[in-house]
Amino acid sequence: MPCRKGAWRPLREELALDFGLSTMFATPDGDLLGRTWFDQLKKHDARINGLARRLQSQEIRPNRSRRYRARVTTFRGFIKAEIGRVLNRLIKMKRPAHIVVEKLDFTAPGLSRRLNRILARSGRKVIREKLKDFEERYGITHREVNPAYSSQTCSNSHCGHVAKANRKSQAQFACASCGHKIHADVNAARNLESGRSAFDRTAHLTKADSLRLTVHRHLERNKTRGRVTSAKVLHSPYYRTVTEASGTPLIRKFTTPDVVGDVSAG
Repeated sequence: MPCRKGAWRPLREELALDFGLSTMFATPDGDLLGRTWFDQLKKHDARINGLARRLQSQEIRPNRSRRYRARVTTFRGFIKAEIGRVLNRLIKMKRPAHIVVEKLDFTAPGLSRRLNRILARSGRKVIREKLKDFEERYGITHREVNPAYSSQTCSNSHCGHVAKANRKSQAQFACASCGHKIHADVNAARNLESGRSAFDRTAHLTKADSLRLTVHRHLERNKTRGRVTSAKVLHSPYYRTVTEASGTPLIRKFTTPDVVGDVSAG
C-alpha cells in the first residue's frame, strides 16, 4: 500500500472484523476473505503432526528433528504471509480509521492439539503486530473486544435474540425468534460493529455478564417496541440461566398480565 500516515484518507470510521478458521475474516458488509485458510491449515497439520507421530514412534522428540523444526518454521511463515495478505487487502478495500477485532481465540476442533498450540502462539502475535504496523504507518487505531455470544446473537437491529440454536452450522445463522438468516461470520462481525451491537463490547466483562446483558437487551428491545417475547424464548436455556442467576423470573418481568405468554416474538 503506497499511502503513508500523512496521506492516509479513511473512507469509514470503523471496520469490525470477525476472525475465524474456516473463513479468516468476515466484515459487516458481507465480505468473506481467506476462504481457503482452513484447508491450508489442515494440510500443514497433516505434514507436521504426521511427522511428529513418526518421530515419536522412533522415540525421537520432534523438537530435536531438523525436518520437524523446518516444517514448523514453514507453517509460521505461511501464517504470517496469509494473515498479512488478507489484512492488507481489507485495509485497501475498506480504508477504515479504526479497526475492531474480537479477542482472538485460535482453537479449532478440526485441527490437532499440536497445530492449535502453534497457531495460537503465532497467529495472535502476527495479527497484533500487523494492526500495530497499520497504526504506525497510517494512524489506523484498533481495539480487541469481547466476542462472547457474538456468533449466537441475532444482528437484526430489531431483534438481538441469543441462542445456541441460532448458529445452525459454521456458515449458517438463522434466528429462532425473528427468522433473520445470514452468513454466521457476517452476523458476528455486525455484532462487533458499534451501533449495531446487541451486547456490550467491553473486553473485561465475564462471559456470564455478557450473557446477562445480551438477554436483557433483547427483552428490553421487544418490550420497547410493544412485542411479546414468547414463552419458548423465555424458557430457553440461556434465558433460564439468566433468570436463575438474577432470581427474577423473566416471564414476570417482561410480560404483562393481559398478554398470552406463548405469543411469538415476531
